[in-house]
Amino acid sequence: MVTKRTACLTGHESKILGRLFAYAELVLLPGLPSGFCLPKHLGGEKQSHHGKTLRRLVSRGLCVQHTIEQEAKRDVCAYKLTAEGRVVWNMYLEHTGEQLNVAPKLRAFMASQS
Repeated sequence: MVTKRTACLTGHESKILGRLFAYAELVLLPGLPSGFCLPKHLGGEKQSHHGKTLRRLVSRGLCVQHTIEQEAKRDVCAYKLTAEGRVVWNMYLEHTGEQLNVAPKLRAFMASQS
C-alpha cells in the first residue's frame, strides 16, 4: 500500500495533527495538563493507528508525550502539539487549502461533558 503525502504529512498524520491543534485551542480536559489529550480523545480505539501515528509525530518533534500513569502492561500517555507542530499544521492548511473542520465535533463533545 502506498501512503499519500501532502505537505510532508501522511493522511493519518494530518488528521491527528489537526485534532491536536483543535484540542490545544478549544478544550481543557479534566485530569490532564493544559493542552494535552489522550489518543481516545482523537478518535483512537484498540488496535487503531492513533497511538503509532502520535509516536511518529513525537519522533518528528511535532508533538510531545507526557506519561500520566503506568499500567501493568503499558504507560498511558497524553499528547500536546508543539510550536513546530503548529507551524507544520498551518503550512499544511495553506498548501492544501483545507479548512479546520473539527469545531462542531468538539462543541458536541464539550456539551456532553457538562
